[in-house]
Amino acid sequence: MCILLARDDTHAANRTRTPRPAGVCQHYRSVRLGSSRLLPEDGPNLQRRFRAGARSRTSYSGGWLAGESVVLVVGFLLTTVLGGLLGALFQRRTWDHQHDAQLFEKEIERAADVCYSLSTMLDRRLYRMVRLRAVLTSCTDAAFTREDVDARMRAYDDVLLEWNDALNGNLAVIGTYFGEKARAFLDDEIYPSFAASGACLEQAYRELARGGAHAQIGDCGLERLNDLVYRIVSYMTSHLRDGSVGRNAVAPIPKRGDP
Repeated sequence: MCILLARDDTHAANRTRTPRPAGVCQHYRSVRLGSSRLLPEDGPNLQRRFRAGARSRTSYSGGWLAGESVVLVVGFLLTTVLGGLLGALFQRRTWDHQHDAQLFEKEIERAADVCYSLSTMLDRRLYRMVRLRAVLTSCTDAAFTREDVDARMRAYDDVLLEWNDALNGNLAVIGTYFGEKARAFLDDEIYPSFAASGACLEQAYRELARGGAHAQIGDCGLERLNDLVYRIVSYMTSHLRDGSVGRNAVAPIPKRGDP
């Protein structure tokens, strides 16, 4: 009986786990920590290094984000400012072009009015002078009476008054819209020729009024006057056709027959 109990005690003692040596556990823990074989007391150092690396990575990513933000802000400012400036510049150029186009159209319209009014005045006076000369040279041929002569003289006087009322105005507007050369041609060539022809007709009328049979006056320069009127009217209409009016009208008055 005692022998069995002793055997059982021996067997129980053999089943009791033998504690591992401290070196084995330390080796096991060092292997679990990694190939660097860190010791337990190196744990705080590892944590500090990990935190420092995390901070460096955070600072690097923060610096990168800050650089990208600066690039985006600068790009936005450049796009907004330069885009606004370029848009304003193009808009201003468009407005200037539209304004110039509208101003040019108004110049063309005004120049056309000047051409029409002046050419009408020139033709009216020239036609009245031709009619007056015809009645003055044919009064005694029973084709015209003295009343016809007086009526045509009054018609010529009416046109002459209207002509003299617009002498300086015609010079100003034709110089403004058709150039200085056109103004000089009207002032130096046409006006003196009209004055000379008118003086010739008026002298013939006075001779007829004093009892003369008929006036010996020739054509009183009306043929040359007709050529001058044609030249200046042709000049104005050709420049209206080409749009060269206002400050661009500098071409000389062409002679009849010139291309």
